[in-house]
Amino acid sequence: ADIEQRKFDPEKAAAAYKKSGHSGSILLRTSDVAFPGAVDAAQLYQQSCAKAGIKIEIKREPGDGYWSEVWNKQPFSLSYWGGRPTQGQMYSTGYLSTADWNDTRFKRPEFDKMLYAARAELDQAKRKAIYRDMAMLMRDEGGLIVP
Repeated sequence: ADIEQRKFDPEKAAAAYKKSGHSGSILLRTSDVAFPGAVDAAQLYQQSCAKAGIKIEIKREPGDGYWSEVWNKQPFSLSYWGGRPTQGQMYSTGYLSTADWNDTRFKRPEFDKMLYAARAELDQAKRKAIYRDMAMLMRDEGGLIVP
């Protein structure tokens, strides 16, 4: 899609963190089984957050049980299960309010309505426009962090 990548802005991140009301460190759970390079990715994220004054504590979980005890159970963990053949399938699997794999707990009735409309839309240009609007909603309000 034609969605512009955001620029890294530590000051804006610090302001958003302060506005959230959270204080102290944030626990990020990861494991070698989350995806190749997951622990390194967590450390890079930790370094970026530190530039905004946000302390990330990394907990390296054992691989055995990561997918059953950590992912989609703990508040903040790394995963890479995405990448579905169509946007509709990806959104249905991971971001629909009722989706079992909605690991960010993103719940927006307007998003769900747009998803149903997009899946029913036969005109490719109209469907693409709906999916773009959904992507913007995810970018602006969703809980997903994509490096």
